[in-house]
Amino acid sequence: MNETTWLAFNGYLTNGQTQDFAPVSYDRLITFVTLQAGTAGATAVTLQFKLNGTLQAQVYTLAAGVAVPFQVATSAPGLAVASGVVLQAIITAYGDAADLKVTIEASTGQTGVADTWYTPTIGDIQQEVSQPEYEAYTATILTGGNDRLPHLLEDTVNEIRDAIRTGRRNNLGPVGTIPGGAAHLFMHIVKWHFFAFVTTVSGAQDKTKDAKDSAEKELLRIFEGQRVFIEPTTISEAISGAKYSFYGTPLSDVL
Repeated sequence: MNETTWLAFNGYLTNGQTQDFAPVSYDRLITFVTLQAGTAGATAVTLQFKLNGTLQAQVYTLAAGVAVPFQVATSAPGLAVASGVVLQAIITAYGDAADLKVTIEASTGQTGVADTWYTPTIGDIQQEVSQPEYEAYTATILTGGNDRLPHLLEDTVNEIRDAIRTGRRNNLGPVGTIPGGAAHLFMHIVKWHFFAFVTTVSGAQDKTKDAKDSAEKELLRIFEGQRVFIEPTTISEAISGAKYSFYGTPLSDVL
């Protein structure tokens, strides 16, 4: 699967200025980087990446006087970014440019699947909504709103884990993780709340209501012990009476 993710350096650039892409719960291989300036530089703008603080060798350049999007291929076979690694963009030559948008194109290897427990991130949400929708959300923060996504992620993860704990059919994986088999459930709930924050996108929350209602019904089945997920590789909390099966198999099918 391919994905496109972006970030922005607002205002005039400075050397050493950094911005982080949100970590995600899957591996990525970055193949292209596109640079676009709101105000073209008098000299060239250069950018590099850091992975968990380690500077990567390749330099991405936007030539002097260029403001339109300019795409640069990453050195073969691409820049590999493992699950959970912080990908940071750093300005190494500012060029007197302003308002730089950095877009990455990557192939992905999802690790949040049936046989894993994983930690959902804000990056996962960003991949599930359109760029204009996410920009509408960030605009509310820039105008004085609170960034409610971290709390929304934490609350939704805890809600799913509490349901699993109460259902007593699974041990729990590391704190902050959910079964890969519950990833769709997590996303349906989070997206509905996300669009409640984005009032400028008309009708978006209504379009996600049916999926959210279905997710809440499924959450109730987990709470009642009618769903069972695969055992986590690392158990942080053992649940008495837990019974394992293949991901998502109804309890009636495994007893």
